[in-house]
Amino acid sequence: MRLAAPLRPFTLLMSALLLAAPTPPSARAMRLLHEGQRELKALRQGSYDHRVAVDEAAGRFDYDCSGFLHYALGRVDPEAQQLLPITSKSKKRPLAQDFHAFFKSLGEAGQGPWKRVLHARNLKPGDIVAWLKAPDSDSHNTGHVMLVREHAYPNPDRRDEILVPIIDSTMSAHAQDSRAKGETGLGQGLIGILVDGEGRPLAYRWKGGESKRAVETDIAFGRLE
Repeated sequence: MRLAAPLRPFTLLMSALLLAAPTPPSARAMRLLHEGQRELKALRQGSYDHRVAVDEAAGRFDYDCSGFLHYALGRVDPEAQQLLPITSKSKKRPLAQDFHAFFKSLGEAGQGPWKRVLHARNLKPGDIVAWLKAPDSDSHNTGHVMLVREHAYPNPDRRDEILVPIIDSTMSAHAQDSRAKGETGLGQGLIGILVDGEGRPLAYRWKGGESKRAVETDIAFGRLE
């Protein structure tokens, strides 16, 4: 019986890289990401608005952060959209706090296509980040919710910060933002998530890698499988 030849160093290196490579997003997650990217590409005019007013033919997208995600989910995954709770008085659609509460409620088995992600470093394209407004905030919003557009990665200059490229609708720009100065609504940028020793989220930096202030609040992550 012939013995197998020993693995060469190059083969060992490639095997290690393949083992370390993150798993690709699911087809459902990619559909959601592609919808967010489609809306960005189609955008001709838009603003941050608590109402959802979309005119696809004119390339007009007016909505807030949760309005953006609700609209995108409705186009590509109505089943996942309908599982989200709605606690607002209007009962029209979920708010940022509803995305957050839903993700926090998910056990290991998840619910339908939804699964919870515990660690910021594991965020990948098509995932959703939701946080509650800080306890000392006087904002009328319940929090903020965003779509992850690329794999999260550690900040080389801040060991406790995970940088997350996102798409969202907002009043103010993030780091590396696509929105012009003073422009609101749909765009893409970079946020930072501060984590504890186990990698769980503790706070966020609105401008990832740039903001001096870290805002402590409850943060949750969701994923479509």
